[in-house]
Amino acid sequence: MKELLEGNFRLLITEVVQCASEARELLIKRDGAKSRSLFHRGAYVSTLVAQLQKIAADVTVNRANGPRETLFLQGLSSISSRLERVSDILQNLDRQADFLSHVAVLYPYRLDEFFNQIFNGIEKIQPALFQQDLSRAIKLGQ
Repeated sequence: MKELLEGNFRLLITEVVQCASEARELLIKRDGAKSRSLFHRGAYVSTLVAQLQKIAADVTVNRANGPRETLFLQGLSSISSRLERVSDILQNLDRQADFLSHVAVLYPYRLDEFFNQIFNGIEKIQPALFQQDLSRAIKLGQ
């Protein structure tokens, strides 16, 4: 069951990173097709999160878990929900950009730095979760 959770979580991470990549591209150059792609990717992220939470709930209900495994499953569910929220925010960035007269007004805001922080943070989530590294998890939460 843990392999299924890890595989689905890896897929979730990949999809959220793709959402961030597409949102960055859309903030530089507006494109209706890419915008629709981001929307559909966000819907897929929601589906993955629901699947992960169902698997985690099934594991919790069907097994006598120790406190460590229970905390892991709760953490997985919580992180999944937060990644879904990141995906929602990225979709909202795209929608809000439609109200700009020109995307060039965003250039002074150093978008690359903004998105690099997102990519760097997401990259660190999976190792912290699956290695059950509490200090790294706390640092990421901050």
